[in-house]
Amino acid sequence: MAADGTMLCAWFHGNEGSGTGRNSVGIFVSRLAPGRDRWSAPVEVSVRSGWSAQNPVLYADAGVVYLIHTEQRANKGQGTSRVVQVTSEDG
Repeated sequence: MAADGTMLCAWFHGNEGSGTGRNSVGIFVSRLAPGRDRWSAPVEVSVRSGWSAQNPVLYADAGVVYLIHTEQRANKGQGTSRVVQVTSEDG
Protein backbone atom coordinates (compact mmCIF):
# COMPACT_ATOMS: atom_id res chain seq x y z
CA MET A 1 0.00 0.00 0.00
CA ALA A 2 1.30 3.45 -0.91
CA ALA A 3 1.71 6.18 1.71
CA ASP A 4 -1.61 7.81 0.72
CA GLY A 5 -3.52 4.54 1.22
CA THR A 6 -3.64 3.58 -2.45
CA MET A 7 -3.49 -0.17 -2.96
CA LEU A 8 -1.12 -1.38 -5.67
CA CYS A 9 -1.18 -4.63 -7.61
CA ALA A 10 1.64 -5.88 -9.86
CA TRP A 11 1.80 -8.81 -12.28
CA PHE A 12 3.71 -9.96 -15.34
CA HIS A 13 2.09 -10.16 -18.74
CA GLY A 14 3.20 -10.65 -22.32
CA ASN A 15 1.87 -9.75 -25.70
CA GLU A 16 -0.31 -12.26 -27.47
CA GLY A 17 1.71 -15.35 -28.31
CA SER A 18 4.35 -14.71 -25.65
CA GLY A 19 4.68 -16.28 -22.24
CA THR A 20 7.04 -16.78 -19.35
CA GLY A 21 10.61 -16.86 -20.58
CA ARG A 22 9.80 -15.20 -23.91
CA ASN A 23 10.42 -11.73 -25.29
CA SER A 24 7.99 -8.86 -24.55
CA VAL A 25 6.94 -10.01 -21.08
CA GLY A 26 6.81 -6.99 -18.78
CA ILE A 27 5.61 -5.94 -15.34
CA PHE A 28 2.31 -4.07 -15.04
CA VAL A 29 0.86 -2.14 -12.09
CA SER A 30 -2.69 -1.04 -11.33
CA ARG A 31 -3.92 1.18 -8.47
CA LEU A 32 -7.02 1.28 -6.29
CA ALA A 33 -7.30 4.72 -4.68
CA PRO A 34 -8.93 5.10 -1.24
CA GLY A 35 -12.71 5.29 -1.56
CA ARG A 36 -12.72 3.99 -5.14
CA ASP A 37 -14.33 0.75 -6.28
CA ARG A 38 -12.42 0.32 -9.56
CA TRP A 39 -8.78 -0.33 -10.29
CA SER A 40 -6.92 2.01 -12.65
CA ALA A 41 -5.98 0.91 -16.14
CA PRO A 42 -2.77 -1.18 -16.07
CA VAL A 43 0.52 0.60 -16.71
CA GLU A 44 3.61 -1.24 -17.91
CA VAL A 45 6.39 -0.17 -15.53
CA SER A 46 9.27 -2.51 -16.33
CA VAL A 47 10.10 -4.11 -19.68
CA ARG A 48 13.31 -4.64 -21.65
CA SER A 49 13.56 -5.83 -25.21
CA GLY A 50 15.13 -9.28 -25.35
CA TRP A 51 14.25 -10.04 -21.72
CA SER A 52 11.31 -11.72 -19.99
CA ALA A 53 10.19 -10.18 -16.66
CA GLN A 54 8.54 -12.26 -13.94
CA ASN A 55 7.55 -12.57 -10.28
CA PRO A 56 6.93 -8.96 -9.17
CA VAL A 57 6.89 -8.02 -5.49
CA LEU A 58 5.80 -4.57 -4.25
CA TYR A 59 7.07 -3.04 -1.01
CA ALA A 60 6.46 0.47 0.35
CA ASP A 61 8.59 2.23 2.96
CA ALA A 62 8.92 5.89 3.95
CA GLY A 63 7.03 7.17 0.91
CA VAL A 64 8.98 5.08 -1.60
CA VAL A 65 7.41 2.16 -3.48
CA TYR A 66 9.83 -0.58 -4.48
CA LEU A 67 9.11 -3.06 -7.25
CA ILE A 68 11.44 -6.05 -7.20
CA HIS A 69 11.21 -8.74 -9.86
CA THR A 70 13.24 -11.26 -11.78
CA GLU A 71 14.03 -11.21 -15.47
CA GLN A 72 15.79 -13.61 -17.79
CA ARG A 73 17.04 -13.38 -21.34
CA ALA A 74 14.18 -14.28 -23.65
CA ASN A 75 14.20 -17.92 -24.66
CA LYS A 76 17.53 -18.53 -22.87
CA GLY A 77 16.31 -20.17 -19.65
CA GLN A 78 16.62 -19.54 -15.94
CA GLY A 79 20.42 -19.59 -16.05
CA THR A 80 20.36 -16.00 -17.33
CA SER A 81 18.07 -14.74 -14.53
CA ARG A 82 18.76 -11.66 -12.48
CA VAL A 83 16.92 -9.51 -9.93
CA VAL A 84 15.73 -6.00 -10.88
CA GLN A 85 14.62 -3.16 -8.59
CA VAL A 86 12.49 -0.21 -9.72
CA THR A 87 11.50 2.61 -7.34
CA SER A 88 8.86 5.33 -7.32
CA GLU A 89 8.56 8.27 -4.93
CA ASP A 90 5.17 9.36 -6.26
CA GLY A 91 3.35 6.15 -5.40
